[in-house]
Amino acid sequence: MKVIENFPKNINTKIINIILSKDKWTISTPYTQTVIVNGITPGTVGSLNLLTTATQAVYNQVFYSDISILEITTNSVKFVANGEKPAIDLPLVLTVEE
Repeated sequence: MKVIENFPKNINTKIINIILSKDKWTISTPYTQTVIVNGITPGTVGSLNLLTTATQAVYNQVFYSDISILEITTNSVKFVANGEKPAIDLPLVLTVEE
């Protein structure tokens, strides 16, 4: 077994429920939307996941919209829909590590 000596010991993980509103996407492609997340900084690593209670409609919309994190800045996260523009509100989970 190899020992990892530089493994980070003080990772601060936060799980944040967010809603990407169908009405807040930009008009033209690529569709983007910014969400305020207080305390987040540009060095933060984030991932986006479905709620365990997500409906099939939410799952399908996230899949066909190809949603991902575009940019993390001070107190905000910008998301991008590389596929179709979302037509429903999307309750999602944002996991961030600082």
